[in-house]
Amino acid sequence: MSRPLLPQVDRILSQPSASRPILIHANRPAQSDRIIPRPSTSGSFHGRSSSGSTPAPNGVKPSSRPLDVLASLHKSTLGLVKTRQGSVLSRGFILKTDYYPSGRALDLDIDVGGAPNFRQNRSAMNVFGVAQPRVSGVKALLSLLQCRPGLVNPSKCHWFSTREEPIVYLSGRPYVLRDSASPRDGVTLTDRTENLEAIERRLKADIVAEAAKFSGVILTHSELDNGDIIPSWTAVDAKTVRTQQEVMEDLKTEGWSVEYHRIPITPDRPIENNYLDAFLDVIKSTDPFETPLVFSCGAGIVRTTFAMVGACIIRRRQLVLLGEPDPYASTKIVSGISSPKAVATLEQVGLQQELNKSLLRITYLLQQGLHEHDSRSAIELLMSQPSLMESLRKAHQGTYSLILGLLGCLEHGPNAKKLVDRVIDDCDDVVNLREDILIHRIRYAVTNMDDKTRPTHLAKAAKALEKYFFMIAFASFVEDQKTWDSTFSEWTRARVEIWNQVKYLRQSSGLKVFAPVSDLSAISKVEAAKKHEVAVGGGQVLGDEWTEHVVKNRSGIVLREGTLLKSDMWHTESARVANGVRGAINFRNVPGTNIYCLGQPTSEAVGAVIERITQAHPDADHLVWITLREEPLVYVSS
Repeated sequence: MSRPLLPQVDRILSQPSASRPILIHANRPAQSDRIIPRPSTSGSFHGRSSSGSTPAPNGVKPSSRPLDVLASLHKSTLGLVKTRQGSVLSRGFILKTDYYPSGRALDLDIDVGGAPNFRQNRSAMNVFGVAQPRVSGVKALLSLLQCRPGLVNPSKCHWFSTREEPIVYLSGRPYVLRDSASPRDGVTLTDRTENLEAIERRLKADIVAEAAKFSGVILTHSELDNGDIIPSWTAVDAKTVRTQQEVMEDLKTEGWSVEYHRIPITPDRPIENNYLDAFLDVIKSTDPFETPLVFSCGAGIVRTTFAMVGACIIRRRQLVLLGEPDPYASTKIVSGISSPKAVATLEQVGLQQELNKSLLRITYLLQQGLHEHDSRSAIELLMSQPSLMESLRKAHQGTYSLILGLLGCLEHGPNAKKLVDRVIDDCDDVVNLREDILIHRIRYAVTNMDDKTRPTHLAKAAKALEKYFFMIAFASFVEDQKTWDSTFSEWTRARVEIWNQVKYLRQSSGLKVFAPVSDLSAISKVEAAKKHEVAVGGGQVLGDEWTEHVVKNRSGIVLREGTLLKSDMWHTESARVANGVRGAINFRNVPGTNIYCLGQPTSEAVGAVIERITQAHPDADHLVWITLREEPLVYVSS
């Protein structure tokens, strides 16, 4: 991985001494962050003077021989990861720049340097989201939120980090611990805040100790825009290495008005396992008018948006309890209109607008799901499949069978769902949590069966459906709160009917939990036809996901998981024979004998074969039929 540096090194060594840099790189989040100091000597890093060059500084003894630092670093780059001995930064682990090239939303209203994916909910309820920021990005956001030092009456920001993996800052830039074998996959060690922050402190100690062995630099890895991950050496010391907790504590000491909360959310952490309560416990005591809430995760997408939606639901309830107007009221009062008929007409117009918007979004989501991203193909598919369009529309509106079952268990279920839908749409600058279910469901349908990412799409769709399910339940819980003296965990545990549906969702391995889009074979067949992925001999259309799932989830003794019933046809083995029998492939007589042969016949062909043989041998009183097949056979409709 260090090969790209060699041409640059050759150029450096061929430069005049006065222009030759001595450090390759000291943390390069951007071009302006590169540190390339000019040395005072030529041929060495220790001030050794030579003829025609600048003499060594006073008091510095010239080195007796050149120090080959580049060769030493190159050698260390190749083998250091395999020989690391830290308690956290151990063998096989790397420090990677916390960077998500593919997760950057480019259509946000504003862009804040060092704070990717920064946005606010559209109803302006002091709820914000951001990806993992740099220290400069944290300061920029706090300044925008009127939380900087020196203000007479600053706002007090509550900052929530949902990162579940060890994070450390080097010279103001976040780095994450990763396994070198899978550097793009997160490393989840614990979901307990105390344990995670203790791990980060030990990681800091490992970094400082390793840097001491390499003259103050440490091997890190950078992820480029094209996805490549390359090694680089970064200058660090005890002051420039800080944990995320230390960064926030230092800012608070400097006068920034911020309170920091670490609430790790691992991918497999159950939603009911207290983290919604952890958000609620902090937010319920804040001033909805004066206290900004900032949520962050790795890329600032799903977990951040989920937290923003939960916070908006809590904030709305706070405003209603204070007597303020409901920011998510289902109907808006129009001045000058008092006629019930006029109000009903306006409501009807609103419903039609929502339907039109839903159909447009369905077309867009289907277009994104199709491999060719062709809007015309999506429109043609929907126009030719009215039932598919209706199923997708219901799914886009969130009326999954599982969700309808939940609404029947809640006292004001439909109202809770309407509220959640409005809040989700209010916070969908980066991702729409309700549409996330459908987009992954579509991607599963159009992905080839041998694609290793296919199960991931189904798992993400199920996880998104679970998030949507719990957010509706959470909205119903919050709506019942007046004194905030109970927890969501206690509320859900007391409702067996809700837990039964949660168990059904988590234990189900089929597509039926996604009804009304449990069968999207119409989409998968279209995609398969485009790729000519039709196995004619076996009669299976690749991409018919429903067929595949039935096969995978069979539970019989013989017809069990992974087995199928295939038509017993041998077209490629068929030969032209004289006086053949329809349905009895390769039927023939061994000349000069009363022996006959044939392939596996249909039930009608069995009678035709017996009739043919008895006509040829009228004196025979019985016929012996010997079957040589070694595999189970069954006749279905002849």
